[in-house]
This record gives sequence, structure tokens and C-alpha cells, in this order.
Amino acid sequence: MEELIRFVVNYEVGIYIVLGVVLIINLRRLLSAWISLRKANFDYSQTVSIAELHPKEKSLLKHIQEFPSVIQSAAVHHSPALIANYTYELVKEFNSFYQNVSILGADTENEKIFRIQLSKTVSNIIKNGFSLLGIQVPERM
Repeated sequence: MEELIRFVVNYEVGIYIVLGVVLIINLRRLLSAWISLRKANFDYSQTVSIAELHPKEKSLLKHIQEFPSVIQSAAVHHSPALIANYTYELVKEFNSFYQNVSILGADTENEKIFRIQLSKTVSNIIKNGFSLLGIQVPERM
């Protein structure tokens, strides 16, 4: 029975992580549609500066910065579970950010660009973490 419970919990965590990545991918698709509809000249690859970060942005950035040390620790300790746990925590952190901070409805264009870049960075880290674990992330669900 314990093995079944562990399997179900691990399965749910995996689905949660994949859904987080799909959310970010869909956000990028939504942005593309938004730009097309408005015929806007919106370049989210440009470098921007933000006067003040939202606390959720700061928290997410701190978590992002941990990725290289998590990978190194996982390699040293031969523990891929460290990568899986980090990825799960990153998705939780992103979901909290997404629920509390408006991305496309940001007050300024610089904030919007920064938040899109932040979302893309999280997506890339999750994909890289999954790749290290031998898992391919779907583009759609």
C-alpha cells in the first residue's frame, strides 16, 4: 500500500510540474496572439531595468540562482532526486508568482518585458532539469 501511495504522490507531482511548464508555454503563445491582435511592436528580448521588484519576483529570482549549485550537488552526491525536488519547488514558486503578479497586465512595458523574460527563464530551467533526468517536456497538453 505504501508503494501505491508513493507512486500516486510522485505521479501527481510530475503532472504538477509539467502543467507548470505548459502554463508558461501557453503564456508565450498568448503573448504572441496579443501582439498580433494589437499589431504591437513589442520586443521581449530586449534588456530592461526595473526600479523595484515585486517580492514574488525577488523570491523567484533567488530560486533561479540556486539551479547551478543544485546541479553540482546532484552530480557530487549522485542524487538526481535533488534536481527533481528543485524543479518541483521552482514550479511551486512560479505558480505563486503567476497568481500574485500580473504579467501581461503589468503597469509598465519594462515590467511586462521583465516578467515575460523571467517566465521564459523558469521554463528553460525546468526543461533543462527534466532533460538531465531524461524526461521530455511536452509543448501542449
